[in-house]
Amino acid sequence: MRTLIPAILLTALLMTVPATLAQGTEDYSTDEDSGYDDGPVEVTMYHHVYNLLDKVPMNTQPMDAAVPDIAKGFSFPTAATPAAEAPVSNPNSLYMYNSPGPVHYNTSLREPRFHPERGLAEDLHLSGDPMTVYWYMSADALESTAGEGPFQAGVMPQVTVQATLRLGDDVGGNLDDGQIVAQGQTTMDIMTQPGGGVTEIPITLDNVQMNTIPKDESFNLKIEWWQVNDGGVKYMDRQWNLHSGQDFPNRLVFTVENPIRINYVHPQPIGDRKIAFHTAFVTPFGNYDVDLNKLQFTLTDADGNQITPESLQGPIIVQKSYVHNHHFEPVLATWVWNYRADEAPAGDYTIEVEASNYQGSATASKAATFRIQEQGKAQGFSSSGEEIQALDDNAGEETNDSPLGSMVTLAGALLAASLIAQRRRRD
Repeated sequence: MRTLIPAILLTALLMTVPATLAQGTEDYSTDEDSGYDDGPVEVTMYHHVYNLLDKVPMNTQPMDAAVPDIAKGFSFPTAATPAAEAPVSNPNSLYMYNSPGPVHYNTSLREPRFHPERGLAEDLHLSGDPMTVYWYMSADALESTAGEGPFQAGVMPQVTVQATLRLGDDVGGNLDDGQIVAQGQTTMDIMTQPGGGVTEIPITLDNVQMNTIPKDESFNLKIEWWQVNDGGVKYMDRQWNLHSGQDFPNRLVFTVENPIRINYVHPQPIGDRKIAFHTAFVTPFGNYDVDLNKLQFTLTDADGNQITPESLQGPIIVQKSYVHNHHFEPVLATWVWNYRADEAPAGDYTIEVEASNYQGSATASKAATFRIQEQGKAQGFSSSGEEIQALDDNAGEETNDSPLGSMVTLAGALLAASLIAQRRRRD
């Protein structure tokens, strides 16, 4: 039922708000300037590992703190080295893919739900700097439940863990076919002493072979781990365990040049009383990655004084993070100001918006201007400098006491409250 709330509220919102206040991004051209100019920033892609039999979603959202460590492995014998000679399993691997939607941990901690969509919201530009994958394993040749157990102990010498970042993420496709973006491997001993202990295995991918991952191809990350016996045959001692969760955050860390974008800021006059401020935010990883808790809106007059209008409504927010097949669409935010009700003087004004990504590592800001003329009419100029066509219909004549004004305020407040509640369940 919780997942229905945003859809219900959004439907009510669209029924009460003028068409232009809820319009899609296709009505506005995207500015060449992204609004982000702070240079490359480090982004962490967390691997949501809770099932060793399936491909793993990864995104910028850490695993929920309440999710238990998976602490599992396989024990399939290999024909190359009989189990009677050595306790071995086949070489093992897992695939991670970029999930543009959040993982839902509020329904079942044992089997969290995630969206089946894969891919990027826009081209991902890499800095070319080395990447790092962190992987967590232990050995449990000896297990005991005596005393205060259980505890694990074991040794696996010379375990190689290899990470390969490739283009491609098609469901049902061969994820090994894509061009390699970067690759690296680490070989080390894994030793687990009585009482437990997990080994962090850092893998450096320092041969980055391309700087742009196209959004229509996206990427996948393959992790493989093995040992080599005296005969040169790859195998894996069957005592291995893979670990996950908040304490063992398997992850990919890389440096991104375009972590967040503001597509536009459009001040649109409505009749001769109001002006709407339309904005759109997006990151390459999906619209969940825009943090609405850090959304900022400032309004200044011609003298550079920041003002806080009493008759400012909003923001009305459309963030389709929980709607299938819409995770790639930008987050839309609209404020509406009844400048006549506030008796705003004629002159030039500036509107600036600011938003950050989910991890708070990157912030974009963008400004636009509008003018209130002596006769009360307003002119809006986009963040790219173009004049915005005014909306000349009955919406401009509504007042704060009208059904339209009250419904917009109510729907916007309920939708914002719902989004905040969902974000808290994810955090």
